Amino acid sequence: MAERLLVVREVAHRVGTFERLNDALRWRLRVRLGRDPLPSAAIADSQSTKTTGVGGEHRGYDGNKKVRGRKRHLLVDTDEGLVLKAKVHSAKVPDQDGLRLLLQSARSGLSRLKHLWLDAGYEGRGRRWAEEAMGLNAWCEL
Repeated sequence: MAERLLVVREVAHRVGTFERLNDALRWRLRVRLGRDPLPSAAIADSQSTKTTGVGGEHRGYDGNKKVRGRKRHLLVDTDEGLVLKAKVHSAKVPDQDGLRLLLQSARSGLSRLKHLWLDAGYEGRGRRWAEEAMGLNAWCEL
């Protein structure tokens, strides 16, 4: 039974079931709250988490946070903190590069996004890329 659940989870991940479900729920909630379904402002942040010794290429060392494992980047709306996009990769990927991966993967679904608040870890080339390549007004908060 547990093996079957793992297969179902893997298939659902590959075909984007969880992402589509999250998008549909977020859309309905924002409409119900009287908000435009597509937000114009968002917040990006990252978190490095420890993982087990088995992890292959998805595991690395984040020297800033002194954590061996994975890093996740979240893009959330500023109204309700609803997840717009999440990206997980090796912790060795710098925040500036992780922001680019996050925003590139979110680009098509967030056509109204104009304003972006960032953690200080994204200052520099991450923020510049968001402004120049994505046309966003980006602010770094300490």
